[in-house]
Formats: sequence, structure tokens, C-alpha cells
Amino acid sequence: MKYRHSILMLLAFLSFALSSCSKVEPPKAVRPLPSKNQLAWHELEYYAFIHFNMNTFTNMEWGSGAEKPLMFNPKELDTRQWAKVVKEAGMKAIIITAKHHDGFCLWPTMTTEHSIKNSPYKNGKGDIIKELSEACKEFGLKFGVYLSPWDRNHADYGRPGYLKDFQAQLRELLSNYGDIFEVWFDGANGGSGYYGGANETRKIDNKTYYQWEKAIAIIRELQPNAVIFGDGGPGVRWVGNEEGWANETNWSIIRKNEVYPGWPKYKQLRSGHEDGTHWVPAEADVSIRPGWYYHQSEDHQVKTLPHLLDIYYQSVGRNASLLLNLPVDDRGLVHEADVKQLIALKTQLTKDFEVNLAKGQKITVSDIRGKNSVYAAENITSGNDKLTLMIGVDTQAYHGFVNCGAGGAITGVGNALPKEVLQMVGLCERAAAGDAKARAYALELTEAMNVLSTFDEGPDLVLYYKHLMVLEGHDAYKYQIYADDQLSSAQKAHLESQHALFRNWWSAWDGKGY
Repeated sequence: MKYRHSILMLLAFLSFALSSCSKVEPPKAVRPLPSKNQLAWHELEYYAFIHFNMNTFTNMEWGSGAEKPLMFNPKELDTRQWAKVVKEAGMKAIIITAKHHDGFCLWPTMTTEHSIKNSPYKNGKGDIIKELSEACKEFGLKFGVYLSPWDRNHADYGRPGYLKDFQAQLRELLSNYGDIFEVWFDGANGGSGYYGGANETRKIDNKTYYQWEKAIAIIRELQPNAVIFGDGGPGVRWVGNEEGWANETNWSIIRKNEVYPGWPKYKQLRSGHEDGTHWVPAEADVSIRPGWYYHQSEDHQVKTLPHLLDIYYQSVGRNASLLLNLPVDDRGLVHEADVKQLIALKTQLTKDFEVNLAKGQKITVSDIRGKNSVYAAENITSGNDKLTLMIGVDTQAYHGFVNCGAGGAITGVGNALPKEVLQMVGLCERAAAGDAKARAYALELTEAMNVLSTFDEGPDLVLYYKHLMVLEGHDAYKYQIYADDQLSSAQKAHLESQHALFRNWWSAWDGKGY
């Protein structure tokens, strides 16, 4: 009898184990998915733009194209200093203006004499693109290039002849300087210029003139891992302003076929399109000074720490990446005033994310996908963004905070928290899984049986990769996040996350503005 009882117990255990370990497929995507290149780009989050070119020496923002190469003469240029500053600031990449609208090229191109090869810099033997690409490699940074389609120097701009040189310039940049993570095309196109001495205004068709299909094919051929930036992508889109912020609702998808360089409805890019057809996430670009290029008169106008924090949380915190511009000065160095603010920002962000109040807390949930332990609740406090919690489709309440890594939205019920001041809640999702539209998320903070505060993020809190909810400081023992019951079963199945709760945000603010 005892033997028979043991056999029955063993069979029951094996049945439970097999049920728990049986493979449960993740839910199918319900919206467009990101590419491998886009997923790698999402993980960068924060990186540098370098505007350094002829305009640095003419005190201009947009040169006419009539400038002489002899004017370009940095005497202390040190791309290693640039890379070192960027690395110490916590950024992960640099994009350089290889050619701006005035047409001056920072590499010894074969396509024009309007380049560094005819400047005093290193007696015409310099190649700043090469120097910077090598510095990025040394400091473990990714490297990208900005190439202006508009060329106010070229005699054939606006005519078919220019396109051969434009495509040749693209080939040079993508063939000779190692791996390129992003190719950046500006939306400013056509207008007045030098144009080989014609000094006239030329207009082009933004949709067709540049033969974008050929440019994209060149990039795919030579740098298959690069993302392509443009107003409408195809890899990464402009955020619709140059102030470094996205709307609170910021979809990673847009109706890509509607958008083109110079698109007049660009303000829609601040939110993307709920009914988008392609995954084209937003990149928020902004300069650390009023101008994109260095002007000595702006040395006292470097953005304050509160302003930079505001920018960070309204870009990275709203499902966009932040491209922060550093106007290298006419010595060829990142200016001391800019360095000071970059390091201050890095120091504050480190403090902001230093203490995760959710770490090690017990998480429970009413149902997990397929009742499979692979998707267990404890995954979301593991700190491992490869693990995730997937809920059952009938679950309504989600509790906690997301560890802003590459992993999911929130789920589960948070246990009692340490009595700390809670100042930021971050929600993230695994973008690789596709859509996780979280409608009307609400955060409820509770002490004992008393609800302290409820923060309703409005009709459309869209997670996709990351969303940070900034609070003004609350003591909380328990926390809950609720999802709207209007979510479809397919959408609910995608809600997955790591948890994190942070307490230091706001400490750099003095309440007096910027």
C-alpha cells in the first residue's frame, strides 16, 4: 500500500512538472515589429551629435557654400577628447556632421575640392572622419555619420549630375571608416546657395529628387547593420522638434508611406501613429546650447542641469532616444562649459537610478501565460532582462515598476515596500514582442489600507520600449498598476516587464525653472 501511494505521488509530481515545463509559445505580434538593427538602436538610448564643420569658423549656423577651405583651421583638434567626454558622460555613440548644407566635407573626398584636403588642417592631409572613428573604437563608442543631401556649394545641385556625387560621398563614408551604426539625413532641402558661383535659389522635389531607393540600397549593401534616420525613417524618425522632447503618447510606429523629407505635418511625428504600418521609433535631437554650431557668445548659455534633466525624461522617458548635440569649438575641443554640464547630468542620472525600491520584493499575480514557470512573476524583479513575466488574458491589475532595460511592461502585485520616497516609476516592454498598447494605465500608491495617490496617465500610455512616470515624491508601502479592461486578449498577452522603483528624481531641481 505504501509502495502504491509512493507511485501515485511520483506520477502526480511528474504530471505537474511536465505541465509546468511544457513549451508555451509567446503571443503573436499584433502590430509591426522592429528589425534587429532597430532593437540594437533602442538599447543605446542616449548618444552625442557633433556639429563641427565650416560653420564653426564662420560663426554661422547654415553656410552659403561660398566659403573657402582655407578658413577651416582647428589648431588643437583632439577627437580623443571628444570621445572621452562622451564616454564619461554616459553616452554610447557619436554622430558627426561629415558634410553640412554648405557642402564642405570633413574627409578627403574624391567628389569635390570643397573639402578638408584643401584646408590648412594637417597641411591638407587630415581626415577628421577617420580620426573620430578611431577614437570611438578606442573608447568603446558606436560611430555614425550625418550627410546633408542639400549641398549649397555644388554647381549641379538640383540637377541629375549632383546625385552621382552624393551617392559617391555616401559610398566613401560607408566603405572606409569601419562599422556605422546610424546614417543621418537632414530634412532641410533646397533653397538659396552659392551653387558653383550661380548664387541663386534652387528648389527640388523632396520626394523624388534624391533617388532615396538608391541611397538606401547603398547603405544596405555597405553597412547592413546601420539604421537610417530621416523625417520618416525608414529606420528612425525625427521627433518633430529640435527641443529634445516627445509627446507623452509616443508610438514607435508611423504610416511611413505618408512621410517624406520636409513633410509639412511633422508635428505628428511627436506622437507617431496609432494605426502605423511600420516600426519607425523617434529620435529626439537637441543642442546643449542655443545653436547647433559653436558660438563664443553662447558660452554662458549652456543648458542648466534642471533643463537637461527635463529633456532626458521627456525623451528617453517617453519612448524616444536622446541625441544631444555638442558644438565642438574653433579650437577643435568640446568646450569646458559643456563638459561641466554633461558630467553634472551623468552624476544626477546615476543618483536617480541608484536605488531600485522594487528589487527583491515578492511579486504575485493571479495568472501567467499557460501557467508556465518560464513566465513566472519573480522574473520581473530578477534584474535579468532576458526573463519576463507574461500574464494570462483575464488578468486586470498590474503592480510595480519596471527596470528600464530591454524588458517588458508591468505585471503582478507588489509586496510591502520599504518606507522610502518614491519619485519615479518606469515602464518598459520587450519591443521584440511587438505591440503592447497599454491604454489608461493608472498608478496607485497605498500605505496600509489608505490610497495615497492615483496617477492616471491619460487615454493612451504607449510603452513599446520605455516610459518613465515622474512623481513629486510619495511615501508608499504598496503599489499597483491597473490596465484598462478594453485591451484585447492579444494585447494583454503582451504585457511583460522587469520592475524597478526609483527615489532620487527631483533632487536637482530648485523650483525656480531653468
